Amino acid sequence: MGGELAGRIAPRVLKRLPALSRLQLHLLRERMLPELEEVLRFAALGGAGDAPRVRRGMRRWYAEFPFFEDETRGIPAHLYDVTDELTPVAAIDRATWVDGRLRLEGHAYIRHLDSSTVEGSRIRLWLLAANRRGLLKVPVRRVRRPDVTARSKQSEVSYDWSGFVAEIDPSTLRMFGRWRDIDWIPCVEIVSRGVRRRRTFANPAQTSRLWPDDLECVPGVRVQGVAARHRFVVQVRRTPAAVTGCRIAGGDLVFDGWSEEPTGADVRVDATAKGTREKVAGVLEPGRDGRAFRARLPVGELAGRPGDWDVVLPGGARPHVTRQAAGTSFAVPGGELEIARTRRSALRIVVREAAPVVERVTWAPDGVVTLHGACPDPAGRADALLLRRRRSSEEHRVPLRWDDERFTASFAPARMPLLGLSRPLVPGRWDVLAETGDGERPVAVRRHALRDLPDPHETGLHRVTVRAYKTDRLQFRVEAALDEDERGEYAQRRLRSGHYRRHLNLPPRELAVFDAYRGRQYSCNPRGIYDELRRRGTDVECVWVTSNGQFGRPPGARVVLSGTREYYEALARARYVFGNWSQQPWFVKREDQTYVQCWHGTPLKKLGYDARRCPSSGLRASTGWNTTSSTGICC
Repeated sequence: MGGELAGRIAPRVLKRLPALSRLQLHLLRERMLPELEEVLRFAALGGAGDAPRVRRGMRRWYAEFPFFEDETRGIPAHLYDVTDELTPVAAIDRATWVDGRLRLEGHAYIRHLDSSTVEGSRIRLWLLAANRRGLLKVPVRRVRRPDVTARSKQSEVSYDWSGFVAEIDPSTLRMFGRWRDIDWIPCVEIVSRGVRRRRTFANPAQTSRLWPDDLECVPGVRVQGVAARHRFVVQVRRTPAAVTGCRIAGGDLVFDGWSEEPTGADVRVDATAKGTREKVAGVLEPGRDGRAFRARLPVGELAGRPGDWDVVLPGGARPHVTRQAAGTSFAVPGGELEIARTRRSALRIVVREAAPVVERVTWAPDGVVTLHGACPDPAGRADALLLRRRRSSEEHRVPLRWDDERFTASFAPARMPLLGLSRPLVPGRWDVLAETGDGERPVAVRRHALRDLPDPHETGLHRVTVRAYKTDRLQFRVEAALDEDERGEYAQRRLRSGHYRRHLNLPPRELAVFDAYRGRQYSCNPRGIYDELRRRGTDVECVWVTSNGQFGRPPGARVVLSGTREYYEALARARYVFGNWSQQPWFVKREDQTYVQCWHGTPLKKLGYDARRCPSSGLRASTGWNTTSSTGICC
């Protein structure tokens, strides 16, 4: 039945599918079931992303999936054609002002095509006016960016030289000699191995870089890099109005500012809720000089309605808000109001429920991170913050220290108290919550403080990134702190094919490597064997493998982090290897090495031939064992 259904798919539909899907449907339609099983296994192991791409002829590229150019099976070559899947990737990673010029740092490459050298690809950058009436070429300087390869989640090619730096003189952004309100769209062309691709730039991945500063180039004209909804743009805006101060008086939220356009007879100002389009109307009081104004919005209508509110003046103008006014907050019934800037530096009112709000994050030399903030409403002043890991819901409590409405909370991600011990945070994403009288609420970061969040910090065996999700909700991301040449799948493959292989050719050492649950624990049968070796007082050096630093250094042993050069060296030169889990597929047991498979769990389980129908069967791995331990006499 599957073959019949695959045969009914129209060719125009098949043509739009990825090459791997086309190959699978062809094998199903031709009822080549053994080959289909092999391709499905190849896809399940993630081989599609790492399969080499080769060129045949002048313009067509093909993926070396199973049975490519296998004459005995006669599979058509067009099923492996991935020319249209060589898509471009480009992003602006940072936008800063240097000596009055806008500096853009980013990267650009074509998927699956190598950019390991400067000559391996060519990058051309230009700015295109949103109205298509202006084009500005921008020279670029190539820079090395190994972090781009590490984040690409593939092991086949290097994108180390996909980075670039470009500088833009803001005076060149005038159109026909005049300043106009317009967005300039950065565009890029990448040429690599004869393939040419174009696209616009995605936004920075790091939270603090999503909020670049603006610069007033000439009076009344501001230029700013903007992380817009779908792409990064360079904004040029004349300032029609600005808010210079705010306060609460007589039950109203009062804004003082100026406007270049006369307000006329319309004396109403509106605050519109983002997403719902609800409106709160206020009044506008023109100044005597016709330029200054004072706007009033009723606090009672904003309080208790959490969300973002955009303020619009008569004529539709959205006022710019100065840095001095941004970040001001006021206590209101049931929460607070914050005066914030949008990514385009326009005025926005943020209404929050009663909960702690972080204003600053600092790191100490000893690896302690401190959150500084405030909560003006006593109802939201929790006793502690909750760090909750996504996926596992593991939790840690961090006490809050209050000084009137202000608070601090300090903890060391590498030394979290757990059952009387000290353990680091498990790698993953940790949300920050506060327990208030109305239940748990996410802890937010003040909008003006988002651009000042610290860069990733290494502490212990981990790298900790302070970031925000859903615009301003605080989150910590924890990952292993590997060196630059160890991060990512590409670097790991190079270590296995180079560093690991070289040490396999060196003489073994009197060294025993212990690995429980692939580095996640110091427990089970490997620990029992290790304790017995210590009891007997042998001279064998012992090393424990850890993947996440979740156990301290065992007495009499050292610890290596999985994926590091020390890890590969220890595994290659150890005389003895003890594990209770299947080894990695790339592991090579040398002839003078003893590999003891300890297994884990109870003796009442299926292994070997009894479990040969199970995908996780140890039959294939058992060819490398010297010995396997028995948990009980019934095994």
